[in-house]
Amino acid sequence: RTAQVQRQRQVLALRQRGLTFRAIADQLNDLGKRTRSSTPWEHTVIRRTVIKLQSDSSKLDEVVSWESAERSKSRPL
Repeated sequence: RTAQVQRQRQVLALRQRGLTFRAIADQLNDLGKRTRSSTPWEHTVIRRTVIKLQSDSSKLDEVVSWESAERSKSRPL
């Protein structure tokens, strides 16, 4: 589940930077990242992911809260 949340977080971050769905798919593929089913990313999958996260606030909250938790883990005590 952690890998899935990381992928979702990365997709949202790239989208917030203004990248198109196709550009996000290209970038993830260039980095060697794969979908949950180990296939290359396609812009249609990116689009569905973004729409699903934006429409399902509980999923979006999970991604955002996971990111906050990860940041606090990396801070020195």
